[in-house]
Amino acid sequence: MYIHTFEVTYELPKKKSKVIQEDLRKDKSCWKAEDNGMLYFGLSNKGILIRTFLINKKNYHTYQVQYIISAERVMNNDNYVRLFNIRNYSDLFDKVNALLKAKSEALPKVNKCKLSRLDFCVNAVLDNQSQVKAYINTMRRGKAPRNMKRFEVYDIFSKRVKPTKDDMTVHSKKSFDNVEISIYNKYAQMMKEKEDTYSNENLEEAKNIVRIEIRCKKEKIKELKKKYKLDSLSAFFNRANKIGSELFNYYLPQIASDATIRTLKDAEERIAKSEYGKNTKKLLWDFVKIANTVRSVSKTIEIFKKCHSKKVINELLIRLNDIDVNPITATKEDLKKFDCGYIPSLIELYKEFSK
Repeated sequence: MYIHTFEVTYELPKKKSKVIQEDLRKDKSCWKAEDNGMLYFGLSNKGILIRTFLINKKNYHTYQVQYIISAERVMNNDNYVRLFNIRNYSDLFDKVNALLKAKSEALPKVNKCKLSRLDFCVNAVLDNQSQVKAYINTMRRGKAPRNMKRFEVYDIFSKRVKPTKDDMTVHSKKSFDNVEISIYNKYAQMMKEKEDTYSNENLEEAKNIVRIEIRCKKEKIKELKKKYKLDSLSAFFNRANKIGSELFNYYLPQIASDATIRTLKDAEERIAKSEYGKNTKKLLWDFVKIANTVRSVSKTIEIFKKCHSKKVINELLIRLNDIDVNPITATKEDLKKFDCGYIPSLIELYKEFSK
């Protein structure tokens, strides 16, 4: 199992927090003041950011330090594309602790801290950037998993909120502090950063990558700790292979089923040749046709909810899967970019590239 970024926190006595801030401020150009604390970026070139802050709420008053760690960059400073294999977490902890100790003896060891975020990731390597674009274009037509919705931003030109362009990103309906899933064009994401952020080697390496990422935030981490009875960072990382695998296998088939992704015409022919009754065939065809028109399975479900029950919609999705028709359709142009006109499902990519 591979990861990208993780965040941990540690509660400090006021005196120790003051010592840490004094030590870090010795690097005069490597920190900046923030509300109730400071951000230290003197280790950012090694994949570590350090934040100290005061939490002051009613009946709750504490000083904390936070580490934001890009795991692979700790071990391989100049690479912004590759991911870290979590089975090597002991080596990672040793390296992080040595870097922290060199800046301040008062900084707590990373393995003593409390996990607050962890990003499970897969770099799925396709043949070229053209394939990557076609894949993202297709996955953007998928469905938000249960209790989740599409991530949208305000578009100044259309003057309305719209889904982001180079990705399929969904998040928990109730809270941004729970879980977020993103399937995105890694190269396109890097190209949006300011010039000279990444080396030509990094950009070249990113060109063929579809990044599949499950970001487990504070509330999700709490839920996972409780479910797996984990009481430390090391215990969590030791079970991370199982945890990550279960998350990918739970969420990805909900976004895009493992049925074959077809053109609209092929899907119509497949439905017509099925053994379902006339009324069922009509409903199946209506569903796929609308999904193709609005380019979203989620939007199609909302449209169908106006006339059909949740049970009926779920049965339609099951029946499409039974005849190997994915409610996500692809254009002929996008299909041609893949060998034999076949676009792999998300779960297929995960299984192939998570080993």
